[in-house]
Amino acid sequence: MAGGSNDEKGTGGNAASTPPRVKLRVGVGVAIGTVSLLLYTITLAPDILSHDVADWQGAAAVAGIGHPPGSPAYTLVGWLFTLVPLGSVPERVNFLSAVVGAAGVAALYCFILL
Repeated sequence: MAGGSNDEKGTGGNAASTPPRVKLRVGVGVAIGTVSLLLYTITLAPDILSHDVADWQGAAAVAGIGHPPGSPAYTLVGWLFTLVPLGSVPERVNFLSAVVGAAGVAALYCFILL
């Protein structure tokens, strides 16, 4: 068994490869997530919204603390999104919500089918 073939380990050479059906499902999941992001982006609110949304937009804009419990992860990632020089600050924070929502749609699809 010289030559370093995969048969030495008893894998038959196919252990590292992913089945085509899984690749297809992941590809469809990515496509669904991309379409979701496109739809969320088209319908994105371009300005400050009311109630809690305005609180989170303001907290993310200054990397501050929203009302308790504060959601520090959302605030910090929202602050990073405010650094991208596209659109207004509230629109950038709303885009974060669109990205997270689209990722959730894709992840839900993949989790259900995989």
